[in-house]
Amino acid sequence: KNLNICMTFKATDNTIVMATCQLDNPDQLFSYDLSKRAIKIRGKCLDYARSTREVYMNFCHYQRNQMWYYNRVTKEIKTLHDEYCFDMAGTKRLKMYRCHGGDNQKFEIPSSWDMAPPSIIASRVMLEKSGDFISISEVEVFDEANNNVALRKVAGQSSQFSTTSTAGKGVDGDTSSTTNSLVITKNRGFENWYVDLGGEFNITRVVIYNSDGTDGFPHYRMSDIAVFLMRGREYVAGYKLGTITEETIYPIITSSFQRPDFITIGNWRLSQVCKSCDTNYFSISTRLNFEKSFSVLASDGTVVGETYPTEYHGYAYDSLSGPTFSSSGVVYGDHAVQIGDWRL
Repeated sequence: KNLNICMTFKATDNTIVMATCQLDNPDQLFSYDLSKRAIKIRGKCLDYARSTREVYMNFCHYQRNQMWYYNRVTKEIKTLHDEYCFDMAGTKRLKMYRCHGGDNQKFEIPSSWDMAPPSIIASRVMLEKSGDFISISEVEVFDEANNNVALRKVAGQSSQFSTTSTAGKGVDGDTSSTTNSLVITKNRGFENWYVDLGGEFNITRVVIYNSDGTDGFPHYRMSDIAVFLMRGREYVAGYKLGTITEETIYPIITSSFQRPDFITIGNWRLSQVCKSCDTNYFSISTRLNFEKSFSVLASDGTVVGETYPTEYHGYAYDSLSGPTFSSSGVVYGDHAVQIGDWRL
């Protein structure tokens, strides 16, 4: 509801407009599916046409442009596709538009709709990648008050591609994609980039700006990056990006994060690996050697050893047999440690 008018479905053309609120109007009775982050009415899902930025009702496919969330502070509604905001145009049609904080972008939602992402306490954000360069333009990290707490904070990286591709380029506020504005590492098998937030914050989302591909650093370089929220050196929560083909802005809300199924000790990692496998595997590996994992145990009691030297690696984010993430992660108990389904 914005300015005492309500979101209204026009079944004739599947568009959404703002009209006078009527409690008995079935075209205003939307629901919210938290598990899919979908806004629904009559079996259809609210969609965002990326080419025209129109908002309309479409068949449900549950991709990122149908996944909606709400900011309690700014009262903005966004999708996981990019950083554009729900906007009521002069015709009272709804579109997605660059966020500007105006009243036509401030909405109220039903109290029963749990659209706001939960927060996770973190003091550092880490990006890790195996098998390729890291190439990004900017990383923004937002707290519960919608402040970018990463802006101009201390950043570091595992290697530097050129004299201009410094770690601080990732938090300097410049989201453009020219070569001189990019963070670019070398490709030495495993690379990382991080920003220290200067304290602990309640994080609600991380936004990564990709290269636009015009300067010889293609979109896919952001594919398979693992994004971690950390408290000091502890990996608190993680999210692995999939294949990136064209998107230049990638928001990740904290409810999308899961706990990593590994323990990192220096350059070594004890990890549950291969989420897609029928058999569960446990790996001991080091980021200093991607030629093999040094020990791989299978849940059927066998020791894989060096039979699959390049698979089941605890740092191999570019592999389907790499480290896993789950709701439980690592649990420390009395004289034991649980890592995924494995107990030491």
